[in-house]
Order: sequence, then C-alpha cells, then structure tokens
Amino acid sequence: MIRKLLVCCLLLAFAGCAESAPAPQGGKYPTSRIEAGTPVWDGWPADGPPPAMVPFNADEAETHRQEWAAFLDLPVEPELKLAEDVRLKLRFIPPGQFLMGSTGSESFKEPHGGPVVVTISEGFYLGETEVTQAQWTAVMGTEPWSDDANIRQDPACAASCLCWADAVAFCEKLTRQEHAAGRLAEGWRYTLPTEAQWEYACRAGTLSTFYFGEDAGQLVDYAWFNRNTWYDDGPVAQPEEYAHAVGQKKPNAWGLYDMYGNVWEWNRDWQIGQLPGGIDPLVVTMGTHRSARGGSWDRGDKCCYSAFRFWISPEYGLSFTGFRVASVPSGQVEEEPVTAEREDASESP
Repeated sequence: MIRKLLVCCLLLAFAGCAESAPAPQGGKYPTSRIEAGTPVWDGWPADGPPPAMVPFNADEAETHRQEWAAFLDLPVEPELKLAEDVRLKLRFIPPGQFLMGSTGSESFKEPHGGPVVVTISEGFYLGETEVTQAQWTAVMGTEPWSDDANIRQDPACAASCLCWADAVAFCEKLTRQEHAAGRLAEGWRYTLPTEAQWEYACRAGTLSTFYFGEDAGQLVDYAWFNRNTWYDDGPVAQPEEYAHAVGQKKPNAWGLYDMYGNVWEWNRDWQIGQLPGGIDPLVVTMGTHRSARGGSWDRGDKCCYSAFRFWISPEYGLSFTGFRVASVPSGQVEEEPVTAEREDASESP
C-alpha cells in the first residue's frame, strides 16, 4: 500500500510538471522550428567527417560512428573489466544534430515543448545497456535493491532502487578507479548523460515516435514494459513485476539496448518544463526533480518512446529507477555538488 501511494505521488508530481515553463530572459529557447538537417553551428572541424545530422538510416548511423571514432582516434566499442567476470561495454556516439522533442511525424505527442534543434558538438560514449546488478556490485560493493519486493535478484538484471545521487556516486567512483588504473584517458570522465545526449543516442537518426518506426505493436520486441511484464488488456498469466535482464530485446541503430522500458534512466539535468535547444544543452538550475528517460517495466507504450519526458524527485530509489553510464570529455561536465541523498523507497514522501 505504501509503495502504491509513493507511485501515485510521483504520478501527481509528474502531472504537475505538464505546464511548460516560460523561456528565461535572453532568448535561451528557439522562437521558431528549424527543419531537420539545417546547419545551425559552424564549429565542425574542417577536415573532419560530416556530422550526424538527422535524418539518417541504420547504415549511415554506423558509418557516422566509425568515421568519427577513426577521426578522433578513439575506440568504437571499449569494454571495461569491472571484475574477473564482469564487463561494462560502451558504444561511441558521434557528434551531430537532431530534432529533440515530438516531431510532426510522431503518433504520440510530448506535451513539454519541441521540437527544438540541438547540436551535440562532441562525441561521447554511452553504456550499451543499463547498469546491471553485477556491474553495480563490482564497483560499489552494495545491493541497494535487496529489500525491495519488486526485484529479481539476478546479476544480469538492470540495477534498480537507485536514487540520482547513487547513480552519480557510481560514475564518480568508476572515474577514479579507471583513472588510477590508467584505463581512462586524461580529460575524460564517467557521468550520467544529459537529457539531450540521451534522446540523441536513443533516436539514432530517426524522427519517428520509436526508433523502429510508428508501430507501437512492435515495442514488445524492443522493450520490457507493462504489456510483457504484468498487464496486457488485463493481468498477464505470469506477471514479472521487476526490472529484467538487459540486452534481451532488439537494439537501436547505434547498438544500444533497452532504451525503452525496463528502468527509468536518470539524466544529469534538473527538471524544466520547456525543452532547451541549442548547443549541448544542460539544465543546471536547481529544482525539485531530475530528468529521467525511457520508460520502465511498469509503464505502457505512451511512456516508452523517444521524446517522452519524465521527472522524479532525486532522492527516490525505486524498483523502476536505474541508469546508464556515459563517458564524456571533462569539459562537458558542469560541476555541481551532489546534495540529494537516498530516501528509503519503503516510506511515503
């Protein structure tokens, strides 16, 4: 009962965010929509490959990855050894430009603004999957999810019951470990993706509702969500009300698994109503909620698509909150104190 009350409170908090925030003074937000593929930044290296400007298909998506990684002399798919039998694989995401937010072709409409043109000026890495229980334990030595009834204890399952500060602490410790071991280049660090980086990586060149098109019926092949975990026009025969093993569904064109469903993935940004466009946007103005993306095992298809935005109080570590690691040049990370502490998910807010 307490858990249901907590979830209801979160839903009410989200509903309260539906009002779009006014644009700040100084014209931070675009006043008009720009067609996909329209250059808005002239900072690309003259001798570099063409930027990954939407729309592009799956073959072009991979070409962008390979060409930019080669140009920057970076590995395309580095793999971290966290323990003897625990690996964490990253995938290089090339710089480019995309339309963030609901586009004209989408069957679902995100109410919080958009689309806005966003430029991702530097390449970065993103975890091939959400951080698993095994990966979390290898780095942190704890099991924050162990007392939650909606958890399947399995090293391959996405780590959940993690608040925002938990996710940041993992990234910071991983950065220290990899720097000390000489496996992470100077000037790079592990962190959470920005909301813009997350959607750019999720879309992988697409303008459609889902990165596989418009047919919500195909989502069962790409995501763990309510239709294949606990409810499909009625309770499923054998409900599986928990985060599942990662990497079992189909990936997107950049080889990222479970970008829809399974667990909500924490982002670096604070909550803001209106989408901030521009170059490498990041909302650092402190608020009450942090951005989370992707949907989760307990939500339907209208929460599990590329543009859908969700916000959660950063102190909550719930059975449907987890994260995915990003690796970025240190200059991309806005320094800020981590003030949110874990609140026991068994207590009501």
